[in-house]
Amino acid sequence: MGDYGSAVDWENEWQEIYALRNKLGKYEDNEWRSVETDGDPRYENVYEVTVNDKTTNHRYVTQDTYNPKDIFGFSINKNKGLCVVAWRYLPEPYEGI
Repeated sequence: MGDYGSAVDWENEWQEIYALRNKLGKYEDNEWRSVETDGDPRYENVYEVTVNDKTTNHRYVTQDTYNPKDIFGFSINKNKGLCVVAWRYLPEPYEGI
């Protein structure tokens, strides 16, 4: 198990709490959105999606492009038997060395 930033010497306990709250908020802001309950995204972009394969009844995660002007929305939906059931924004790329 890692220390997840707890090895940092914070100015005070409140600064540590604020940092933790902000870090957790990033994850909460990018939770899965159900197509059935929340609808499709509003903007054309690449999203991380959960796909339901109706032929095997299995789900998997991949990336797909959403186009609000296309009748299918997500391009995966054009494939018979495949359907996007949830989506979320892509995570931010790693910026380290």
